[in-house]
Amino acid sequence: MKKPTLITFLFLALCALNLKTKAADVSDLSYNNNGEYISIYDCNQDASGELIIPETIEGLPVKIIGQSAFWDCTILTSVSIPDGVTHLRDSFNGCRGLESLIKVVLVG
Repeated sequence: MKKPTLITFLFLALCALNLKTKAADVSDLSYNNNGEYISIYDCNQDASGELIIPETIEGLPVKIIGQSAFWDCTILTSVSIPDGVTHLRDSFNGCRGLESLIKVVLVG
């Protein structure tokens, strides 16, 4: 029987590390619904890659991204923020992996 090589071991280790992350989506967000608008106050720190925050959640506009909402989300690489967000302050502290922060402006 052939012994596993170092390359095989490293490959399996990298695969195991990758299983801990998941692509970011709306289910990673914690938010409040006050009946008029949505206020995002937290994000799952295991969310990775690109997160597109939708214009509406539960049929209401996303208006606020709270202070420290994305605190230490170190494996997010991009966040797209809808045009309707009117409050955004110190929300991305500790996001070392963030390469782009995009405010989506709707035309028309």
